[in-house]
Parts: sequence; structure tokens; C-alpha cells
Amino acid sequence: MTTRFRRLKAALTWTAFILGSMILVGAFVNAIYPDDWRPTEATVIAATVADGGGRSPNSVVRVRARYDVSGHPYEAPFNVFRHNKRPPAEVELANWPAGRTFTVYFNQSNPASASLSADGGRQAMTVLAVLMTPLIAFFVGLTIVVMRRRRKRAA
Repeated sequence: MTTRFRRLKAALTWTAFILGSMILVGAFVNAIYPDDWRPTEATVIAATVADGGGRSPNSVVRVRARYDVSGHPYEAPFNVFRHNKRPPAEVELANWPAGRTFTVYFNQSNPASASLSADGGRQAMTVLAVLMTPLIAFFVGLTIVVMRRRRKRAA
């Protein structure tokens, strides 16, 4: 085998490994993440402007809301607005007075878990997991290569 062929074979093997891993991780996350989200009306109890966290400065309008599922009341916080500057968040805060109603989605198997997203964030979590897979595969591959080289040197 020529060096060129070996390199091509190695590149194709790694590509197949990474793509296969992305497909498997996406299917796995999609399978384990809850998929039965039902809509219900929530009522704002209180709303505040808070620090959104993260590296870059941003402000969120955080709403504490109450919703009922089968006659049982639940409360949960929701970030209903996000902006990188505080003044727009303070303007948006006026749109979230106590008593306002809005739609939330609760997990049928765990009603205390609620989301503003109709799928409970399932699609976003799957995409994030799939996009992180090459990075993780790179570090696993790098570790394997380093360990093999150390073994060859020790032998």
C-alpha cells in the first residue's frame, strides 16, 4: 500500500466514524428525550428583568407562572425574552403584567416540567448533541493516537 492510499483510507475511516457517531447520537438523544408535550394556559404571577448568564452580557425577562394540569397547580419560571442590552428587556417587561395568560407546554409524564417550546426543546437538544459529537470524537481520537504512540515508544 502506498502512503497516499493509507492516508486516504485513514481519512475516510475517520469521516465514517464521525458521521456514524453523529447519526447514532442524534437518534439516541431523540429517543430518550421526552416527546409527549401538551399545551396548557399559564398565568403570570410575577415578572422581572434578570441577568441571562453566559459569557456575553444579556438580560432576560423572567416570568414566574402558574398552570394547572388535571386539577393540580404547578409553578415554573420561564425566560420569555432575551436581549443583549438591559433597556429593551425593561421595555418588554411591561408586556408581562401579573395575570397575563400565555401558552406553555408540559411533559405528559412529568407535568412539573414545562417549556415555551412545543417539543420541550427536544429538537434543539438533538441538534446540539449532534453538533458536539465531532468535537468529542476528535478528543477521543486524539487520545487514542497519543496512547498508541506512547505504547510504541515504550515497546
